[in-house]
Amino acid sequence: TNLIINYIPQTLTDEEFRSMFLSIGPIKSAKIVRDKATGYSYGFGFVDYEKVEDAQRAMQTLNGLQMQNKTIKVALARPGGEEIKGANLYVRNLPRHYQQMDLERLFQRFGTIIQSRVLTDQTTGQSKGVGFVLFDQKKQAEEAISQISGTVPAGGTEPLLIKFADDNAKK
Repeated sequence: TNLIINYIPQTLTDEEFRSMFLSIGPIKSAKIVRDKATGYSYGFGFVDYEKVEDAQRAMQTLNGLQMQNKTIKVALARPGGEEIKGANLYVRNLPRHYQQMDLERLFQRFGTIIQSRVLTDQTTGQSKGVGFVLFDQKKQAEEAISQISGTVPAGGTEPLLIKFADDNAKK
């Protein structure tokens, strides 16, 4: 039984992730989704339990768990988790005061958001005006691009530039 885990802290290692879910019961696999080029954690992952009852216990036990200033979300992953390929958007020209909540509010009407984040300066904590939004399905991401790319969001001064995030980071 496959679970999706959202809001995983950036610093959590694959080993820590695996052992956290292994404590509930035997698993077939556990994986934090990372950028292929940089190894940067996208903040979500999948755990596949051998038994349905262990997956259910993991949802009851670990969903809502506080970890390093994040609250993890544990839910059933829909079959065909590959549908999210190509559903990740790169968003530029966000108002500088925007935080993750604001970004989600801007995009939530287009569908289920699996993960989102606003990039911030490591030193100052200030927004860089850039973010990423990962939708449940590619068609939701396409809808968001067609409807709000080029529009100026409330509190903003520049039109949003929204495009599909490049899966192979070329940096």
